[in-house]
Amino acid sequence: MPENLSLREELSAQFERARASRPPEVVATLERMISTLRESHFTKGALKVGERAPDFALPNVRGETIRLGDLLGRSTVVLAFYRGGW
Repeated sequence: MPENLSLREELSAQFERARASRPPEVVATLERMISTLRESHFTKGALKVGERAPDFALPNVRGETIRLGDLLGRSTVVLAFYRGGW
């Protein structure tokens, strides 16, 4: 894949490759789900670029409780959400 593609272009290309490799009934189900999400305006409550996240505490990979407020200002904070193998 060319390196000069925007993230939106890369995601669109990845979506099209995935779509082409799935059975039509799976694609139809996914498209219905995407449409439902878009119609629900679920992003209205999402943080915008530059907005500060509310403070929260979560366990890290070692089981230690980490508070966002304790990290802000000390270092760069990267939040990664991994849904795992449910």
